[in-house]
Amino acid sequence: MSRRAEEMGSISHLELIERVAKGDKGAFETLYRQVYPKIYRYLHRVLGDGEVARELGNEVMMEVWKGASGFRGDSKVFTWIWGIARKKVWKVMKKEEGEFRELEDWDGAHEDYSPHHWAQTQDLEEKVAEALSKLSPLHREVIHLAYYQGLSLEEMSALLGVPVNTVKTRMFYARKKLGEVLQGMGVGGYE
Repeated sequence: MSRRAEEMGSISHLELIERVAKGDKGAFETLYRQVYPKIYRYLHRVLGDGEVARELGNEVMMEVWKGASGFRGDSKVFTWIWGIARKKVWKVMKKEEGEFRELEDWDGAHEDYSPHHWAQTQDLEEKVAEALSKLSPLHREVIHLAYYQGLSLEEMSALLGVPVNTVKTRMFYARKKLGEVLQGMGVGGYE
C-alpha cells in the first residue's frame, strides 16, 4: 500500500466523501476499499446471487462517485451509501417478485478451534445461509443489518426509513421464521 493510501486510510468517511466530491480519485479508491466489501456482503446476503451483488455493488459505488457532491450530511456517509444499495436491492426485488411482501411469520462464542469444531461450524454456517435464503427479502435484510453489520435498532430505523417499532416487529418475525426453517432442516435449539 502506498504512503498516500495509508494516509487516506486514517481519514474519516466524511472527509473522504468531501474529497471525492472534488474529484479526488485516491479518496474514492480508499472509500471504495473501506465500504465496498460491506456493501457487497449485504447485497449478496439479501439477493443470494454473487454476480448480481458484484454488479450492483459496482453500480452503487459509481453512484457514490457521481453523486458525492450531493451528499448533504443528514446521515453518516456509510448510511447514505447503504441507502443507495438498498434502493438498488428494492429495484431488483420488485422486478423479480413484483414487490416486497411483509411476511407475518423470527424469533457465547465458543473458542474450541479443533478441526471437528471447525467442520461443525462450517456446516452450521452453510445451513444458516441456506435458511436465510428461504426468508423474505425484508427479513433477510434486517437479519443481515443486525447480525452481519452490527447495526442498532435506531440505525436500522434511520436506514430503512421506518419507525424503531417496525424494525423490532420485522426482527421478531424474521427470527421466528428463521428458527422454523432451521428446525425444519434439522438444526435444533433455535426456538
